[in-house]
Amino acid sequence: AEVQLGYSMGDAQGLYFSPQIGMHFYFGHKKTGISAAVGYTVQHCTLDEYDCIYKNGYYDYNAEGFNLTVSFDF
Repeated sequence: AEVQLGYSMGDAQGLYFSPQIGMHFYFGHKKTGISAAVGYTVQHCTLDEYDCIYKNGYYDYNAEGFNLTVSFDF
């Protein structure tokens, strides 16, 4: 299990939250295997007036979605 938490300071400012859960599968040797995880990512964004004109020059929304991570370890 893994959780990432942060805050974006760029054009799309807002809180970032991404929990994941997964497993590691070994191949013969304990140092070689495949890791797989699924998760969900949410980032609250506030765009300023240069990006879009809405609500007194600011636009608030949530960017969110499911993710899949697969990696090979050696």
